[in-house]
Amino acid sequence: MKYKAQQKVNNTLQAATAPQQRKNKSLPLADNRQQAMAQREFVSSSSRPIQLVKNKSSTPKSGKVKSRGAVKTIHKTERTTQPVNPFVNEQYKELSDKYFDIINYTKKIKPQLDDEDVAFVENIETNSFDIFNEAVNNIVKIKNLPVSTGITRSSNIKRNALESTITILRSDIFDEYKELKYMFPLHSGGFGAKGRAHEMDVVINPGIIPDGGIKDNHFLEGITLNGTKSTDSVYKGHQIVTNHPTGPLMVVGNKNPLQVHKDFLKSIFKLSSTINTPQKASFKNTPGGRNRGEGQYANMGNTNAAGYVWLIGLGLGNQKWEWLHVRGAGLGGFTDSTNLVAGTRDANTHMIPFESNIRALATLVGSKKDLYKELNVQWSVSGTVKSHAYNIITIEWELIGNDNKIKASGEANFRPLHTGSNISKKEVEALEGALKQVRDSLAVVK
Repeated sequence: MKYKAQQKVNNTLQAATAPQQRKNKSLPLADNRQQAMAQREFVSSSSRPIQLVKNKSSTPKSGKVKSRGAVKTIHKTERTTQPVNPFVNEQYKELSDKYFDIINYTKKIKPQLDDEDVAFVENIETNSFDIFNEAVNNIVKIKNLPVSTGITRSSNIKRNALESTITILRSDIFDEYKELKYMFPLHSGGFGAKGRAHEMDVVINPGIIPDGGIKDNHFLEGITLNGTKSTDSVYKGHQIVTNHPTGPLMVVGNKNPLQVHKDFLKSIFKLSSTINTPQKASFKNTPGGRNRGEGQYANMGNTNAAGYVWLIGLGLGNQKWEWLHVRGAGLGGFTDSTNLVAGTRDANTHMIPFESNIRALATLVGSKKDLYKELNVQWSVSGTVKSHAYNIITIEWELIGNDNKIKASGEANFRPLHTGSNISKKEVEALEGALKQVRDSLAVVK
C-alpha cells in the first residue's frame, strides 16, 4: 500500500515538505527498528545544539565579524525551538505507537508464515518504516523553522503543510496496521486463516437449498472432532474464484521454464531427500518454532511449487500454488525436502486453523499441568503422485490427561492437489469456531 502524503502537499512547497530520501533501504528490517527507536528518542528530546544567530541590538559576547567593510555582531545563544501544535504532537505520538504495534505484531506471526506471506508482511514493515521516518523528518523540520515575534507568511505556509502531512501519515500507518490484522488476525493459537480465504457467496447447512447453489463439502468433510465426523453441507454461488492467477513458474532458478525443454529441466532438478512420514511429536507446552533457513524456494532446488507442479505434468488449474509444510514450521517442522509438498494456497489456508489448534492445545497442557499430561500429534501423507506431490495430508491429535485418558482428539484430512474449488471466509470461520468450541469445553473441566 503506497502512502499518499506527498500527493497532498502543494507542489510549491515541495522543497520544504518532500520526504527525505531514505538512505538505508538495504538495511535489514531489524536495523530499521533500531533506527526507529533512536529517531523516536531524538524527536521526544527537547534539546537542540547551540547555533549562531544575528542580533544587532545586544552587546556582543563572541566578538565581531567583518563583512564587506562593515561590522556585524554575532552572538552565541541557545536556540529556542519552534513549538509543535499539541494536536499534531498527539497525531505523531499515535503514528509512532502504531508503527511499533506493527513491528510487535509481525514478530508474533512471522514464525508461522510461508515465503509469500513473509514477503507480504515485510513489505508492510518497510512501508510502515518509510511512513514513520517521514513523520520524524517533518517534526524535526517544524522544530527547526525560524522563531520570531512576527513569523513570516512563508514559515506559516511551510508549517501548515508539514503539520497537514503528519495527519495524512497517521492515517496511512493506521491503514497498514488494518491491512496486516485483516490478513493475519491473531487468536489463542496464532494467526487466523480468514484473511487468506476468499469472500464468496456461501451458505452452510441451509434450511432451504439456495437456487443455483453448488454443493461443495470439500473443506468441511474429512474432519473428525472427539469421534464425531463433520456432516456439514456447504452451498456456494460458485466454487472457483475467478481471476485468480496461478503466478510465475520458477524451475531450478529459471524464470522462463516454458522456453526450456522440460526433459532438460527434469534432468537437473534434484532434491536431497524424500518426505519424512509419519512424523510424531509429544508436546508438554507451547511448541517452539523451527528456523526456516533460506525459505521454501531455496530449499526446494530453487523451484517454486507452481513450477514443480508444471514440471511433473499436473494441471495448475485456476489456483495459486505453495510449498506446504506437512508439519508446520511453527510446530517444529523442517523447511526442506523432508517436510515440504506441493499444494494449492487454499490447501495451505485450510491447514492453518488446525495448526493453530495444535499450538493452543499444547499451550493448554503447559498451563494446566494439574489436568493434562501431554498432547500427542502425528502428521502424515498418502496417495503418492510424485516424490513431493501427494493427494492427502493428515493431522491427528490426542490430548492426554494426567489419568492417561484421552480428553480430546481429532483428525483432519487435506487434499493439497485439489483444484476444483476455493475456500471461503465462512468455511474458515466454521472450522475455527468448531475447534474453539472443543477448547472452550476443556477450559471448564475440573
